[in-house]
Amino acid sequence: MSENLEVGAGPADLCALSVRLQDAEAKRKDAEATAKGLKELEDKLERELLDSMLDAGVKSFRREDGIQVLRSTTIYSKVTDKSALVQALQDEGLSEYLELEPRKARLNEWVREQLEKGERLLPGLDFSATTYASFRK
Repeated sequence: MSENLEVGAGPADLCALSVRLQDAEAKRKDAEATAKGLKELEDKLERELLDSMLDAGVKSFRREDGIQVLRSTTIYSKVTDKSALVQALQDEGLSEYLELEPRKARLNEWVREQLEKGERLLPGLDFSATTYASFRK
């Protein structure tokens, strides 16, 4: 059997499969473009909602349909100097935050606690905050 069939020379099922594949690829690309546009709209509307809530001094409200809308913030740890952080964790007796690498989830929790208490972060550690809208029934 030849590896390269000429147009029309192959079995009908090969041609049909290739058409279905090409159609599926086109539909996927259209869906990805639609999803990207929807994500951009979602991000824009979320920024507008959060800004409006901030301007109004509102942390949460309940809609007529019973859904509670909240302005939430999550704090994430950010390692800026790994060796300094590892040394500081050991010096502070916080070795449980280490495994082979600093444990990200535990560090996130520790950073949140430190910030809530108004205490300093360790050398080599910083944080970032993400504010987002969340919905509850």
